[in-house]
Amino acid sequence: MTATNLAGYAYLSVVGTAFAYVAWFHGIARLPASTIAFLGLLSPVVAILLGWTIAGEHLGLIQIVGIVIVLGSVSAVIVVKAAKPDGGHRLDQSLGALR
Repeated sequence: MTATNLAGYAYLSVVGTAFAYVAWFHGIARLPASTIAFLGLLSPVVAILLGWTIAGEHLGLIQIVGIVIVLGSVSAVIVVKAAKPDGGHRLDQSLGALR
């Protein structure tokens, strides 16, 4: 390993992780729990799309179907939650009472 490799690894480890940590906790502090639960589903989708756009990786039919399923399920939750009279916050409020 060269010094450049080590510097790159250190940068990704420290700066990349620190940014992700700050962004994640900044976001979850402002979003309801029901929304946060579905954010984890988007991580693989983002990774696949970044690999496709940046690294030129090939997307097969299974990956495309998986992306559609994940985006469809997350969208369905958002639409159903928005359609509820209380905006879907009743569950969030009851969970808050348990804390």
